[in-house]
Amino acid sequence: MQSESLPTLTPQPQVEVSPKKQFNLEKVFGLILLFAGIIMISISILLIFRVLTGVQKPPQVLNIEAPTLPTSHQFPEGVTIELPETKIIPDELYNGVVNIGLFYLLMMFIASSGAKFADIGIKLMKKIRD
Repeated sequence: MQSESLPTLTPQPQVEVSPKKQFNLEKVFGLILLFAGIIMISISILLIFRVLTGVQKPPQVLNIEAPTLPTSHQFPEGVTIELPETKIIPDELYNGVVNIGLFYLLMMFIASSGAKFADIGIKLMKKIRD
């Protein structure tokens, strides 16, 4: 009697993704990663080229005072001559070099990340052929 009052559970059919559809999904994802990597590399190269040729200024991240040389000199007789400190490089040039260096490091990081994305995309597409 009890078995009649309990509802019977029928197994539901499981939906499986066909291997062909899975390969297409991996191929599309691999292509997206490949093109994203190529775009990241291209943009970083273009921006570095524009900054190094002077078409565009690098972003001003730091504003540091250039280093100075002390020009006071003490003679053996105890006489000290005080002269104003001399800057090695003008502040604008010093900040420009520092900011270009930081911008270059950032662009190299972006380009290397793009290369890694492209590499992962290529590996995903190669996996399909094997």
